[in-house]
Amino acid sequence: WNTETMAGVGPYPDTNVSVRTIKSTSTGDVVVGGRFQRLGSLSCQSICLWSNPNNQWYNLGNGLKGVVNAVELVGKLQDKVIAVGRFELNQTVPDVAIAKWILNTPTPVWTPLGSQDRIPGTIRTVAVGELAHEEADGLVIGGQRAGGDSFLMNWDNNDWSPIDGLNPISQIEHVAFVPIRNPSTTINTEHGVKSDRMLLVSGLIALKDSNVKLASALYDGYNWHPYLIAADYQGQPGILGRMVTASEGFR
Repeated sequence: WNTETMAGVGPYPDTNVSVRTIKSTSTGDVVVGGRFQRLGSLSCQSICLWSNPNNQWYNLGNGLKGVVNAVELVGKLQDKVIAVGRFELNQTVPDVAIAKWILNTPTPVWTPLGSQDRIPGTIRTVAVGELAHEEADGLVIGGQRAGGDSFLMNWDNNDWSPIDGLNPISQIEHVAFVPIRNPSTTINTEHGVKSDRMLLVSGLIALKDSNVKLASALYDGYNWHPYLIAADYQGQPGILGRMVTASEGFR
């Protein structure tokens, strides 16, 4: 962190600073999310925007008091910020897991995406089906319930719907859409997954009715496919935190 040109990150009381996601916009601005209360003297709860042209930080409303685990930028202009985690919205709406902010509008506010009571825990990761889409269609979220069990959901019929097939003992760290080779010219969609791609789920993954620990698995909208197995230096099942691909999303 270059403290000579950027203000230092300040924590909430009795907590440590955690920066969990960094995303750059098409204009060169940067959105940073995590668990923090301020940047320098600027109140900037858990999410903040660095303006490259102006060389300074800006808050996004009152921020998102709590924790922001991931951020995605969507829309034709990349002007819609999707933030996930578990946080308070606009200092009035508690226990929100996913929200949207529209950049460069006269009076922007954070708005929840979908019925929050359908989301059973803290979202750790989000995948975007179509980066150019203006709405939530194509989104997939994954996370953990308070008791530790995992959940995986997609945006379906204007709200969140569970994706079946994973053993709840799974620990989901990252979800992403990846292209398949030689897709059909006819594109169909099943359970939020188009037929020209697969959903890659990484972490410590177990398929339904199986205790085999995978590092990642693929989902085609119909069936799950084991993909990678990893091990730590002691030979125990390894956890894959993130898969990096040459293509970060579909346009």
